Amino acid sequence: MEKLYKDFRSKHPEVDEKDICVDTTVRYSTKQYYTGVDSDFILDIYIWQDSNDDVVEEYDDIPLYLSEEGTRTVKKLIWDALGKMLLNI
Repeated sequence: MEKLYKDFRSKHPEVDEKDICVDTTVRYSTKQYYTGVDSDFILDIYIWQDSNDDVVEEYDDIPLYLSEEGTRTVKKLIWDALGKMLLNI
């Protein structure tokens, strides 16, 4: 994360540190050929200037490797959220 933050700062030195926002998303895919990476989990990180949405850097398709326990935990969180979403329709 620190490396990505430094990359953003090098590309946008005019942006005040207090005006920087970060968003992370974890994607799960059972189709590794679709993502092109050898991990079931993909991390997408977006860093942008809060006062100007046009100043943004997108760091996506970063493989996220988890332990077996971590993988089970994340999959359970995903399935619990999907179940809640489907039952509340």
